[in-house]
Amino acid sequence: MKYLFVACAVVAFASSAVARERNEPAEAADLLFGSMARDRPGAVVLVTRGEEAIYSRAFGGADLEQGTPITPDTRFHVASVSKQFTALAIALLVRDGRISLNEDIRTYLPEQTDFGKPITVAQLLNHTSGLRDQWDLFQLSGTDMQSYLSQDAILSLLQKQQSLNFAPGAEYRYSNSGYSLAAEIVARTSGMPFRRFVHERIFTPLRIINSLIYDDGAEMVSGRAQSYSTNAAGAVRLSRLNYSNYGATSMMTTAADLNKWSRELLNPRVFEPSLVRNLYEPTRLTDGTVSNYGLGMYRTKIRGRDAVLHGGSDAGFRSLFASYPQDGLSIIILSNGSAALAPLHEGLVDVFLNDGAAPTAIVQPTPEQLMSLVGYYASNWGAGFEFQVEGGRLVRTAGGPPSAAIFKADGAIEFPPSSARLYFSDAEPGQVNALEERPDSGPPVRYNRIDKWPVSVPELQALAGRYRSEELDITYTLTMTGDRLTIANLQSPKPIPLKAINRDWLDSQGARLTVTRGRDDRPTGLLVTTGRVRALRLDRLE
Repeated sequence: MKYLFVACAVVAFASSAVARERNEPAEAADLLFGSMARDRPGAVVLVTRGEEAIYSRAFGGADLEQGTPITPDTRFHVASVSKQFTALAIALLVRDGRISLNEDIRTYLPEQTDFGKPITVAQLLNHTSGLRDQWDLFQLSGTDMQSYLSQDAILSLLQKQQSLNFAPGAEYRYSNSGYSLAAEIVARTSGMPFRRFVHERIFTPLRIINSLIYDDGAEMVSGRAQSYSTNAAGAVRLSRLNYSNYGATSMMTTAADLNKWSRELLNPRVFEPSLVRNLYEPTRLTDGTVSNYGLGMYRTKIRGRDAVLHGGSDAGFRSLFASYPQDGLSIIILSNGSAALAPLHEGLVDVFLNDGAAPTAIVQPTPEQLMSLVGYYASNWGAGFEFQVEGGRLVRTAGGPPSAAIFKADGAIEFPPSSARLYFSDAEPGQVNALEERPDSGPPVRYNRIDKWPVSVPELQALAGRYRSEELDITYTLTMTGDRLTIANLQSPKPIPLKAINRDWLDSQGARLTVTRGRDDRPTGLLVTTGRVRALRLDRLE
């Protein structure tokens, strides 16, 4: 029976919702973005219906050091919004007869690891390949994510992997690695660099004129936004992005150029309609489960409206590209300051498609209901999180700073500034044993409440030592610091505290370490699981 909270205290709607009742849509939309000053990072926002731009704004600064404002023509790095163009490039080569979506990727990339079961080209694009994610692998290898990250380094790292997260086709798990390999397949089968192929076969036919695949981190690009983040004190800082890689990311573009693709997506004229629509067809897993992620895009509902979309996040850049086929409307938001785009997107949908509908009301659970949630929760991926009640509020701790929960009338539990939303799953009234995250793309992820067991200092001390991964070419050291274990490596020497869930389960910031043992019960290694890497082995060095 579904666990329900009583909506005992509905909070007043935000000022933007009230404004929608008395203002024109554009004025109501302006209120969503507040005051993005020129000396702060900002955004470009474009909403179109058919051929008409019904809302177009530019807020904030593109280059704060030079005092350059963002304009409608500012170029942004759009991160994973790039993926749909990689998928389109593959689709064009499928149409040309150069690639088969159902072919083993080793037909095109013979140097890639043979995992015993073939990975198809389609599985690279719909995130069912089982390949470990390149960014998680880089971070586990001690690589500074602000350092120079090249395509060759990614390909080399992927070739060293000896196992998968899961059997190809069995599960959905977002993996940037698949798109880096897909770009390499495009280059090899077409006989031209990926950047040139996208320019000649996609950008030119669509008359996209201010966009490029940024495959050289040292290249000068005029009119582009820089990347920023904001620290806990509110100070703006550079958030460097030194990418020389592509396929999964690295398209630079403008809102106007993306809108040309959006018009094609809604009403194909340049490419065959079947080719375009196939990009967002759902994927069926081997157990029959349906994933809403297609080839570079996914289908979902936003505030009750059918949408085809993709977002992106690299360093301080955030991007969102959404089309609403039944409404003929598109929403594009490009930002350079780590902005949370999901609530802005939903607000724009309410303004322009839902007649100014008010946001979902906030409700206040009773103290007893809050206490029923206290505990530690874990999924099959990464570290878990803990709920505690502090000052009458439910607080979540998940590696970073604690965040207070906000309960919505539609059953969602939100944790600003995170975009994560949890819902109740298979629980009896007054008893919560599981929660469910429903990400925009892919099937839901279940978090089960688990029991934590006390671990003695001698048991922790027995885990201290060095652990080696040949797949990452790195050695980790576990050290006792007081009564706690910490983990560090040569590239990242600052010790990271580990939380002992039980004698064989340690959680760190974003990662789970599972202890493996021999017949004598002595530790033989660790299995590392992150949000996009499962059971990567570290062997204990004697």
